[in-house]
Amino acid sequence: MSHKEAQLEGPDVHCTRQGTGTAPAPAAAPAPPRSLKLASAEPQGLTSFALSLLLVFRTNSSYGRFDEARKIWGGILNRARNIANQVRGGPSPGAARGGLPGL
Repeated sequence: MSHKEAQLEGPDVHCTRQGTGTAPAPAAAPAPPRSLKLASAEPQGLTSFALSLLLVFRTNSSYGRFDEARKIWGGILNRARNIANQVRGGPSPGAARGGLPGL
């Protein structure tokens, strides 16, 4: 066994026993996929239009739900602030002047 072969052997080295240190040849590359040729772009245009309408309707309905939830959450926060002000003792500071507090 030569010195080069002794260096190539070990638990972490995976190579041939001849000491060449070369990796096996890579497998042949797969053939490129065939291109699909459509007779017309019309079917794609019709389906993309239908999908865009569906997406718009779904977006509008989800925004409507979000907006309704935001209004409800704002009402809950306002009621909670009013209750906290009543528990704290009396009306808010701006109510005596008839304006908004801090203005």
